[in-house]
Amino acid sequence: MFILNNNDSAPLYKQLYTQIRERVLSGKLPAHARLPSVRNLAAELSTSRNTVEAAYQELYAEGYIYTRQRSGYFVSALDHDVASLIPAPESHRQNRSLQPLSHFTYDFHPARLDPDSFPRALWRTCFLECLREGSSKLSVYGDPQGNWGLRCNIRQYLEHSRGVVCEPDRIWICAGLQHSLDTVAHLLKEKHSSVAVEDPGYHLPRAVFRNNLFDVVPVAVGSNGLDLEMLRTSGSTIAYVTPSHQLPMGYVMPIANRLKLIEWAALGYNLIIEDDYDSELRYHVFGVKSPFDCFQRTNGDLTPSTRTDHAQGRTHLPHQSRTRLPVRHPLQSLHGHLHPGGTAAHRSPAQPFRGLPPPQAHGELRRRTGRV
Repeated sequence: MFILNNNDSAPLYKQLYTQIRERVLSGKLPAHARLPSVRNLAAELSTSRNTVEAAYQELYAEGYIYTRQRSGYFVSALDHDVASLIPAPESHRQNRSLQPLSHFTYDFHPARLDPDSFPRALWRTCFLECLREGSSKLSVYGDPQGNWGLRCNIRQYLEHSRGVVCEPDRIWICAGLQHSLDTVAHLLKEKHSSVAVEDPGYHLPRAVFRNNLFDVVPVAVGSNGLDLEMLRTSGSTIAYVTPSHQLPMGYVMPIANRLKLIEWAALGYNLIIEDDYDSELRYHVFGVKSPFDCFQRTNGDLTPSTRTDHAQGRTHLPHQSRTRLPVRHPLQSLHGHLHPGGTAAHRSPAQPFRGLPPPQAHGELRRRTGRV
């Protein structure tokens, strides 16, 4: 009745389960038909009782068979018109292993860095140290805003490197650009309905804003950055920009246009979302070795602005926004600090700089990012 193949890579109980399942769905085993006992079927197939019992238990859990006390297992009554719609499980023998990614000497993908530049040994050491120190916290949820120590280190780094003056409670640790932009979009959509994006520009922000029901207005980008005249006539109240290194054109927005964009935001109570996606990787652009100033440093935080940095997964929010951000955002479940063990993942990046004065900590981080 059933055939088991010891040379097949699939477990014996799975082979038996699949064959019984197919006969139940096809009607070859009629409703309420009694199945052979575990002992008899095991003897018939020359296999162990555990193999048969495991197959029966899985069929029972999924509702293909039922049991009567001291009477054994029976086939469940199914609607075969509906059962015929259930796809048969694909044979494991038909599964083809995924082809490895092609190897290229030079990879220009913006999200892939040289793997040799990542300090794997240091990261492993820091992670294990955090696990030892915080083992009691592995079974509890962390701060939804991110580990406090990590936010303090980021604040120091942003102040020395980018001129951002903020407190740790204005920094949110996010799971990359999509998560941070979705959080910001969720925060802003109550009072804003249209966002201007760079054209050409990165596709992901457009998708995130559309998913949050924003009108996405493409605004042309030239050698001076965003076309400000087109922005003024677009009707948008939010501008999403990458002024330090426009993607994909690579333009840098001159200080004159930055000031005009800040004026546009201040006079119209508009918002600027500055994506600082690769500021840590800019060292020799037009003779400038250090990163360009962010909008806040350009104008002293006189205009509402939000910075996102998907390279390091952080978001810097204005004061007035933090009180309105929900404690549990739907997409925050994607991030480490909202599942047990996330605390160690957040503390690891801050571990090498713990106990160092701000200038030394900044210098150490700059030395490490400089290798990239």
